[in-house]
Amino acid sequence: DGLVYLSTSLGQVAALNAGSGELVWSYDPHAYERMGRPASMGWQHRGVAYWEDDESDDARIFMANHDLKLVALNARTGALYPGFGENGYVDLTQGYGRAIDASRMTYSSPVAIAGDTIITGSIVQDTNIRLREASPGDVRAYDARTGAMKWIFHTIPQGDEFGADSWRNESWRYSGHTNVWGTIAVDDELGYVYL
Repeated sequence: DGLVYLSTSLGQVAALNAGSGELVWSYDPHAYERMGRPASMGWQHRGVAYWEDDESDDARIFMANHDLKLVALNARTGALYPGFGENGYVDLTQGYGRAIDASRMTYSSPVAIAGDTIITGSIVQDTNIRLREASPGDVRAYDARTGAMKWIFHTIPQGDEFGADSWRNESWRYSGHTNVWGTIAVDDELGYVYL
């Protein structure tokens, strides 16, 4: 509808008039006021994702941010959706099934959209770390309307999942990293997600 959407390094989102370049709306989560330097990447962000509802005229901008929140914004106004997640946010530190070290995680890539599903990777700090325990880099999917988690792909198999027995001494319980933070491609026709 004649708008261009972009993110800033500090996790802000803006919509610009594509013809004039004028600011139409902006959103600032003020993450930089609540946190130090994000893990691994520092203050960098690679973009936002656009979704249109095929059941209504709803259009949303989604962004996974350095403050470890997934936000849904009205594509026309920049307003939060209070019914998405909790008060407009999904807390991306939840849903792992085990404790994580949030200070060693961040989000900077645009989320992938597959139909009505938002798919997130993550960045897990994995350089110069000499700890046996580490947060997982799992890929998770959320409902575009509600923010409810739909599924999780464990990059290190857990419990009785295929391959977990190859992790000696049950190291799958505490090992991590193995993050997927770059391109996540989606084939809507076949229903595949490529990591």
